[in-house]
Amino acid sequence: MATQNRRLIIFIVMIILGIATIFILDAIISDTLIKDRFLDKSHWDEYYGMTIQNIMWVLFFIGLGELLYRFLEISEINAGINKHYLPEDDHSILEINDMSTLSQDVKRDAKVDGSLANLVKKLIMQFQTSHSIEQTQNILNAQLEIQSSKIDTHYNMIRYITWLIPTMGFIGTVIGIATALAYAGQVNGQGDQFVAELTGRLAVAFDTTFVALIMSAILVFIMHLTQGREEKNLVTIGQYALDNFINRLYTQKD
Repeated sequence: MATQNRRLIIFIVMIILGIATIFILDAIISDTLIKDRFLDKSHWDEYYGMTIQNIMWVLFFIGLGELLYRFLEISEINAGINKHYLPEDDHSILEINDMSTLSQDVKRDAKVDGSLANLVKKLIMQFQTSHSIEQTQNILNAQLEIQSSKIDTHYNMIRYITWLIPTMGFIGTVIGIATALAYAGQVNGQGDQFVAELTGRLAVAFDTTFVALIMSAILVFIMHLTQGREEKNLVTIGQYALDNFINRLYTQKD
């Protein structure tokens, strides 16, 4: 529940920041043409402020919010790696009698899905149940595969947003071109002023896609950095559990 509340709070905050950014850009940019290219300022009254560019800005900040949420989750998971739940010297071994003590150490932090504590808790339960090192090793492998799949699903929303923003940009370009052609047909004018107005409208239309592609590129870059860190953490957790739990297990032979 706390995780969902955090995500909702970040979502709301990022929408507010996106809207605030639109008004800040409107206030600090004095050039009318630049305002049109980044905000489609000339159509604010016509579309009640819901221009394609403004929607793209809000989506961009929602995407940043999704990445911030993943970053906070990764930091929380990463914190458990440094708590030294397991023996790390070169001589310690773990027997069935040691499992109760270890279970108490990880129980408090095992609520975080994907954390080292959660993984160790499941390994302890398996070893206590089966007394088998091989089955415990299989559980480790299975849990790492599950977490790897979960990491991929964590980024479904941000992938959709990075697809949606360029799509909105293309839609804005199509609408802009259609509007410019409609203007040319209605005015049926000639001369430098007409050409300047028409090319200006077309420039705004094409710049919508340009801005959208830049936003998408920024989000994809940050997404790859964040996902790479999350995958690296999973490898670190798996290696730690293998070295300091699985490889230390000892069962007496009958």
